Amino acid sequence: MKQIKEIITAPRFRHRSNIILTLIAVTLFGAVLINVLLYYSLHILLSADGWDSNLLSQLDAHLITISSWSTVLAVAVILFIAMILTKSLGRTISIFSDRMRDIADGKWSTRINISRDDEFGQLASGFNFMAEQIEDSLRKIQAAKDYTDNILVSAPSILIVLSNRIRALSVSYAFEKLKAGFPSFKSDKFIDELEQEIIDNLHTGKTIRKEISIQPAGSDEILIFASTVSRIGNSCSSEVEEAPAVLLTITDITEQKRMREMVNQARKDWENTFDSIPDIITIHDNDMNIVKANIAAKEALQLEDLSPGKNKKCYHYYHGTDFPPDDCPRFE
Repeated sequence: MKQIKEIITAPRFRHRSNIILTLIAVTLFGAVLINVLLYYSLHILLSADGWDSNLLSQLDAHLITISSWSTVLAVAVILFIAMILTKSLGRTISIFSDRMRDIADGKWSTRINISRDDEFGQLASGFNFMAEQIEDSLRKIQAAKDYTDNILVSAPSILIVLSNRIRALSVSYAFEKLKAGFPSFKSDKFIDELEQEIIDNLHTGKTIRKEISIQPAGSDEILIFASTVSRIGNSCSSEVEEAPAVLLTITDITEQKRMREMVNQARKDWENTFDSIPDIITIHDNDMNIVKANIAAKEALQLEDLSPGKNKKCYHYYHGTDFPPDDCPRFE
């Protein structure tokens, strides 16, 4: 950007003097050439008609004087016109230079207001169209960036973008929430734990899921994460400098694992209590099938398989009949 601004802020119209000198030189050359041709043509013509030499000498002197003054006048007029034209041209070029410098400064709403039908008018229209397209593209890019940032901020999972050289390029805001509880925790921990999976993904492009456990430094707590290693981007060559290649999606499931373990433990405790009761206890569904029985019931009723889908009618085991008795509590 700095180099572009240096180019734009160069002298606005360095060729003005060259144009003026060129016009003056062309005018002088043309005037001298015309005067010489006119002088010799008229001199030869009059000599052929027999004019007196003294009269021709006086005529030559007048012609030289007139041609000299006419040349000076022509040069002055050309110089005046050239200065006006080059000044106007330089002012127009300065407008373009100033507006281009504004664009270089990031003022994308800059426009050139020139009402002309010549090449400069067409150039101004092209410049304004280009600025509008750039401004619109930047607006869309900013909107997309804001949308992505909002997703990254609100996403509960930690998102880490890795380069093709396994270096973290960006980490989502969710990691800051984790780091608030464990200040010494670094995102490199995830990369170290998933290094082999990342290498495999770079070579094969296959999405890999893995559960990992990490103990933060200075903490007795062990955190459990569900991780997904997936491919992003198209370039995974090591020859490309730091191209985005792998996305790590890390979800903290420590609390979920703890809750699952608590539920499993509570279930085991209930089953142990249920089986330790010496009385016969069975649990039935709406179709009078025995779906759960403690150890005492299984031994007394000889219940072998209570897996789902097995018909274990309670009246068959309790009453030895193929139909429920009339006084079955189920029908009360």
